[in-house]
Amino acid sequence: MSKVGPILGIVGSAILLIAGFIGFGVQGLIEIQLNLLGVTWADLGFDPSLLTIRVIITIIVAILGLVGGIVAVTGKKAGAYILLLAGIVAVVGSFLPIGSIEFLGLVTVPVTMIYPFFYVESFLMLVGGILAIALK
Repeated sequence: MSKVGPILGIVGSAILLIAGFIGFGVQGLIEIQLNLLGVTWADLGFDPSLLTIRVIITIIVAILGLVGGIVAVTGKKAGAYILLLAGIVAVVGSFLPIGSIEFLGLVTVPVTMIYPFFYVESFLMLVGGILAIALK
């Protein structure tokens, strides 16, 4: 029963890691759409490096969650705390905007600190960390 939390955290971290790698393609897809419309990043007033920073943060948090989950499965309490911290950062970062892409004043797309895939992976990490601490 004490391994339920770390396993949930590992699953959530793995999904977040996949989302991080998918995030690399998002910038390219947006650039393709902008090129079709004849618009550049400068026209939007947005720095595309924010998208790269978001992906890097997502991958780092996912790796921390994976490491914490694996260490927690072995029975070390430090892994549970690492998993909990990564879960908190992932949940807050999934909703914390670091910028926004605005197109002609009609459409505004927020750019969050973490690139979520289903939004459930961040909560899996958080619940996994809480269970790992509570069930020890």
